[in-house]
Amino acid sequence: MCPFTTSSPGYCRLKATEAGAGATEALWHIHTLLDKDNRLAVSGRVEAVFDRTLYLSLPVPDGEDNPPLIALGGPSLRPGPLLVHVDTSPEFSFRNIGMQRGTPCDVRRRSSTEIILQFNGGSTVDIDTTMLSLLPASNNGPPLFDVGCFTPGSPRVTAHRELLQWHSNRQTPDGLGWLNSVSEYHPSATDSQLKAVISAFIDLLRSAGSHQSQSDAVDSVGTLDPLPTDIRGPICELVGRGPGATPSGDDFLAGMLLVLLGVNDVVIRDAARLMGQSLTTVARDRTTNVSQALLKQACLRRCSRPTSRLLRILTQVDDRPSAEQLRERSLTLVDTGHTSGADTLVGMLAATTIVLPSVVQQRRRYR
Repeated sequence: MCPFTTSSPGYCRLKATEAGAGATEALWHIHTLLDKDNRLAVSGRVEAVFDRTLYLSLPVPDGEDNPPLIALGGPSLRPGPLLVHVDTSPEFSFRNIGMQRGTPCDVRRRSSTEIILQFNGGSTVDIDTTMLSLLPASNNGPPLFDVGCFTPGSPRVTAHRELLQWHSNRQTPDGLGWLNSVSEYHPSATDSQLKAVISAFIDLLRSAGSHQSQSDAVDSVGTLDPLPTDIRGPICELVGRGPGATPSGDDFLAGMLLVLLGVNDVVIRDAARLMGQSLTTVARDRTTNVSQALLKQACLRRCSRPTSRLLRILTQVDDRPSAEQLRERSLTLVDTGHTSGADTLVGMLAATTIVLPSVVQQRRRYR
């Protein structure tokens, strides 16, 4: 463990202890690249630095346009798809060891089972590849759920609306300022951009599901690509909106996608997946590398542990969580980042209280 906690830059040697699914995939790519080409090292660079977290970009895999990112963080951080936990003391800060955006990093293979990250200035992170899962892409997230659970006025939808109202009453701050508008949503009296985004998501799912059966969904959904401009445009305009390493618009979209990609309906899920592909493409030029990487993980239905725990009880079928359980888990998410957790929460609840109920209602009209 690195004991260095003073304000002057110094050297640290850290050791990785576990890694999320996205980080594991990136590290296996590097391990394979070093082994295949018999290279001594490949180059990366620091993308963002915070006291408890450092984001590092790695070489671009074949067939992709943007470098994969991993995040290094101390053991107290909650697990996430890009996070590699390292053994630091509670007082440790990456800012105190000379790290800044653009700091070069060499990624070297020390042995057949060990990778070392060596930063300019001398600090290193040792990664034992035997700790990495062999199947990082497996989905350990919440199970899929039936869209029929979100009938307008159902107990589940009512509970989610009450959760929104509770956060509105306690004045939970969100970066977009949409919490109150989502809580009291009505198409004729709300924020114009929110209305455009919500309407576009509803149109996306309605156009994917109207007059289609489950049997022809796989073939027919292909006609949605490319997505119509009137659907794609309002949603993609939200990418990169807001300040910080993860703009609020991206967090809202991630929350929305995490819900929609969990519907046990291939038509809705594939339409949401196409929208996610459009968003990650647009994100290359409109948002930060860190946010783009996290948005890409959301499209794979990967997220931080607080997000996953809340998503599970929002969509679980067998049990009805109490209001206290919903509040407790939502507060844990809200405590993530400055407003990132709150914006993700608003996106998730916009999906469960507005978008999905509208789609269910539309489908019933055509029965």
